[in-house]
Amino acid sequence: MDTTEQEIAAVSAEIAANPNDASLYTKRGKLYASLKRYDEAIADYTQAIAINPNFAKAYTNRANAYTATERFLEALKDVERALSL
Repeated sequence: MDTTEQEIAAVSAEIAANPNDASLYTKRGKLYASLKRYDEAIADYTQAIAINPNFAKAYTNRANAYTATERFLEALKDVERALSL
């Protein structure tokens, strides 16, 4: 297991212990994005937003993942939401 996969496993354990901590989902999402596993990253950012709808960083991170997967309309919506916060 490489370092990033180990970090994902560690953050996943933290999430299991603290499932309502939006920052942990964002942290793991960034790790997934670093591996270009954008669908998993988007799912984590979406969960972070579900927990904390005012978490601007989760919106900007998800916008980046949407951009990487050429889902530009979704990215634009997230950027607009982040700016409004």
